[in-house]
Amino acid sequence: MIKYLKKNLLMIIASFISLLTALMFLAYRPCWSGISKALGAEKNPSFFVMNVGLIFTILAFLSFIFSFLMLFLNKKEKKWPWITSFSLDLFFIIILLVIYFLGANDYFYFIFPNFLKSLCISLVFILFLLILFFNVESKIVKILISTVALVFTIVLGFDIKINYFTFDSVVYAVEDEYQIVYSTNDKSIAWVEVGGEKYYDLYAGSMKSNDKVHKIIVPQEKLDSAKEYTIYAQKMIYRGPFGGYKGKIISIKHSFKPVDITDGINYLALSDVHEAFNPAVKVSEYDKTIDFLVIVGDITSCVDSEFYANATNHISSRITKGEKPVVYARGNHECKGEYSETLYKYVGSKNQKFYYTFRLSNIYGIVLDLGEDHDDDWWECYGTDKYDLYRDEQTLFLEEIKASHEYNLYDYTLVVCHIPIQLVNYRVNHESYKNRWTELLNDMNIDILLCGHQHDINLFEPGVVESNVPIYYNTNYDPSGEKYSKKGYLTDFDFLGVMVGKPGEIQAGDSNGHGSKTYIGTYINVDFVNNRQTIKFVNSKGKVVDSCNIFSTDELKSEHTYPLS
Repeated sequence: MIKYLKKNLLMIIASFISLLTALMFLAYRPCWSGISKALGAEKNPSFFVMNVGLIFTILAFLSFIFSFLMLFLNKKEKKWPWITSFSLDLFFIIILLVIYFLGANDYFYFIFPNFLKSLCISLVFILFLLILFFNVESKIVKILISTVALVFTIVLGFDIKINYFTFDSVVYAVEDEYQIVYSTNDKSIAWVEVGGEKYYDLYAGSMKSNDKVHKIIVPQEKLDSAKEYTIYAQKMIYRGPFGGYKGKIISIKHSFKPVDITDGINYLALSDVHEAFNPAVKVSEYDKTIDFLVIVGDITSCVDSEFYANATNHISSRITKGEKPVVYARGNHECKGEYSETLYKYVGSKNQKFYYTFRLSNIYGIVLDLGEDHDDDWWECYGTDKYDLYRDEQTLFLEEIKASHEYNLYDYTLVVCHIPIQLVNYRVNHESYKNRWTELLNDMNIDILLCGHQHDINLFEPGVVESNVPIYYNTNYDPSGEKYSKKGYLTDFDFLGVMVGKPGEIQAGDSNGHGSKTYIGTYINVDFVNNRQTIKFVNSKGKVVDSCNIFSTDELKSEHTYPLS
């Protein structure tokens, strides 16, 4: 075997490189549409352009198969096979680098783990192939290989795992209930105990045992009164038709602080984190006295794995410790990826959708969801987007809320929507919905609307900038003072809006990089005695960020104070 390896070393290296490039092309699949876009898919959706990522992946695997076969068929040790293989490898590596610098670098958080997983599986498979083709004489090597094969068989075949909490609890506020969400390392049954009463994760009368993520609904009044709760999980080793086996019960006890408005409220809002998890958490260290947390979408760039489905829980549990309520609004990037259809299990939602009302003490809230940031039939969605029907539902939802006048019973009305309703962007997406929703919210006399999406922090101040006309940048934000876009404008809103988060360190700084090392979030302090609210932008270095309305002419300020409606 050693002699064979020496003679075919170059072919072995070429084969290994071919394997790496093929697996990397496969791992690049979240960005295949980006390759199509770079080749002009919007104007030329031909078969090749639309499937170029898949085509290159198939070709890369064919290159690997060629290299691998040549290890056994090149008995005369000719040079042309490994020269050909190296040439193909170089070609594919250049393409991979081009794709990386065209934008795949922003998604490497998703690409690289998938690549490593595929590589490990491939190497184990190749190892066993080598055992079949080569006579291993060493007893130690035989024992080692046999042990590895046995362990893999047992672990994979019997799904052996140690059960523990992978993501601690997050308490989401939805309507008049709390949805307590947490995750375990293995599929488990789960329940929460509040004030001596148990609440279960159920499906049609039976405890769910086929999920790692658990959502248990508790009436707000129960948890607000008890001010503590304990989460439980128990692995379901085997669930048969007439019996089963369960593992050890695991649990964590939490205290809980319900919102109390007697001395005003103080809350933190984050949006567009895009994998800058640690910097976003650092923003929360500026003021740990917040009453609740508002997540305004795009915490991750793509919901492509169980971890990224838990991205909101990853930062929310670290910020709130499971002790304070969290409000969640879905971002457009959270409409993308393999796990996007089951995201409702991982965050606050209602009827598997992401629009609903919520109450926290004497706060009335509305969460809206414009969905994708493109119009229906956008080529990247491959005919799956039917968001206009979803937006129509929400128009009716808002009309019903307006007709009920329920919001008038509360001291503070908060609306959350990832995509800003007040701003019609350069693509003029969702124009009719934004204008209609603006009309409805105007009639509700809301106190504030929180949004994100544009990777900026900004203040939408009613009556400051003329509506329905071209808008220009504030020269204190952009010295050029140029027009925002050819078609963009502000709707005719009469309520305060805040764009709450962005990667970066200052308002006008670069904000395009995903996984940024710095981040800016927003603190809102509401003073009911003096009937005002104060907006403050804070970065992950603990510094207050000077800011302005980017579409007006005002000066940069460290704080912005507005009267309540």
